[in-house]
Amino acid sequence: MWSRCRYPEESCDGADNDCDGATDEGLGIGEPCTAGMGACEAAGESACGPEGEVACNARPGRPAGERCDEVDNDCDGETDEEIGLGEACTSGLGACEVPGIQVCGEEEDVVCDAVAGAPRDERCDEVDNDCDGEVDEDLDLGQRCTLGVGECSEVGVTVCGDDDLPLCNAEPGAPAQESCDGTDEDCDGEVDEDFDVGEVCEVGAGDCVAQGRIVCVDDGNAECDARAGAPEVCDGLDNDCDGDADEDFGVGDACIVGGGICQADGEVACNDDGGAFCDAVVPFEIDLGDGSDGALMVDGEHVLEAARRYQFTDVTIAAGGTLTVPAWDGEAGGVADLLVSGRFHVEVGGTVELTGRGFAGGAPNPKQVLGYAGQWTNDGGTTGYHGAGPGGGGGGWAAPQQTVGAGGGGGLATGGEARERVGDGPRRGRRQRRALRRRRARQLLRLGRQRRRRAANGEAEVAELLMGSGGGSGGNNYDGGAAGIGGAGGAGGGALRVVAGEIRIDGRVLASGVAGSVGAGGRYVGGGGGGSGGTVYLVALLVVNDGEVRAEGAAGAAGTNGSLGGAGAVGRIRIDAGERGGDGVYVSEPGFEGELACALEDD
Repeated sequence: MWSRCRYPEESCDGADNDCDGATDEGLGIGEPCTAGMGACEAAGESACGPEGEVACNARPGRPAGERCDEVDNDCDGETDEEIGLGEACTSGLGACEVPGIQVCGEEEDVVCDAVAGAPRDERCDEVDNDCDGEVDEDLDLGQRCTLGVGECSEVGVTVCGDDDLPLCNAEPGAPAQESCDGTDEDCDGEVDEDFDVGEVCEVGAGDCVAQGRIVCVDDGNAECDARAGAPEVCDGLDNDCDGDADEDFGVGDACIVGGGICQADGEVACNDDGGAFCDAVVPFEIDLGDGSDGALMVDGEHVLEAARRYQFTDVTIAAGGTLTVPAWDGEAGGVADLLVSGRFHVEVGGTVELTGRGFAGGAPNPKQVLGYAGQWTNDGGTTGYHGAGPGGGGGGWAAPQQTVGAGGGGGLATGGEARERVGDGPRRGRRQRRALRRRRARQLLRLGRQRRRRAANGEAEVAELLMGSGGGSGGNNYDGGAAGIGGAGGAGGGALRVVAGEIRIDGRVLASGVAGSVGAGGRYVGGGGGGSGGTVYLVALLVVNDGEVRAEGAAGAAGTNGSLGGAGAVGRIRIDAGERGGDGVYVSEPGFEGELACALEDD
């Protein structure tokens, strides 16, 4: 049986597949079509594709970023998606903030449709009133502040007040009554305004009138600082207008000037300068000699060889110059005695050298137990354990059973005394020590009376210008062992007297003793005692010392086994002067303390 023949379906390939005499019919070829979505959509026509399919030949555009323009810019089939349209939003800061929703703006961007409020001045309320993102700024909150003026002022810090304005939290003090003291007690911003401080004022009347200014006083009141009259001076008038004349000067009171041979009595009187003085007349008369030896200039070493009183017109000891005498040799030396009709001047760097020119010390002791006595000025102990008294220092004892030092000190006035050696031997008993002190006291009293009598006439002979005693030599305890040598005693200081119209000392005047010599060898060998200080006696209408004057006792020397020689006694310095001055030093005993006087003696 025959069946009906079926033709293939038409495909888009340019052939008549279904054998109906037409090609690619019924497939819409050539009809309009589009490709892509949104902003990417493009127009074209339907046409056959490479596989026989029908396709649109349009070429769609490229996707872009989505914009707020009601267009599907990214060609995903959605319009204005993912840009927050319709979401809640705000505009403005702080108090200016207003809510709204996001919409498309004129620039196809997303904007909030809310309109921010208007800013206001910032207030102290913890709100951002001026809408700048800061709260209560520029109000100095927490900063140091003060309230009140004057004495009412108190310190606090700036805080917010009830009216939303900043204020200081300090509590000022209460005002008080104003007083005159440089402060504002009533807290009105003015100081001492009720007292006319600084205004010109006047006190007194007639000749006593005086002008000044109003000033505050200690009790809080004000007064004129002027004083009637003028400061009181000594002129017989009532200068300060208090009814009394010269009341502060003791006019008419008894007074004394000078001392010793120069003392005189008088009354207090006014001088030409408005001060007061004692009107006593000092009977000061001195013999200055005839100047027969001419003027003496010393710029090297100059030795006064002759044992006599020299009479010069002027004496100058220049820098580097030394005026001296030979040491005492048992018959002469050791004393310089000068009359100067003009000026005796020891310049800076100049020296009067009498150190060690006095009585000799005891000779070195080669073997005997007691040390040799030093030479002395007048009768006194010449030997003994201590070398005490006004005489020469006695030689020291050096036996091991003794406790005293091994060298005698040079004697003069107080007498030199050897120090005790540290050892294990017995010491003197209390009764012996008391007896020794009483004996010394009697010796000192006798010598002091002699010296005061000599000082009273003011013209001691050369022989009475006492040189310093020599120190005793150290003892030597031979004891059958090795022989040592006790140290020699030091020589005493020499004696100087200068009588001149004027004496100026800018350099040095020295009349001190010499230290003892060291003992050596042996087991118990003593050191020599130091020489005593000599004498310096200066007499002039004017004595000015800006240098140094010394009459010191010298130290004892060391021996073996702790045997230390005794120190020499201090010497004497005496000044008789119509006027004394200068800032120099005097070294003797007791030294110079107190007021300058016409005659200042130091016995």
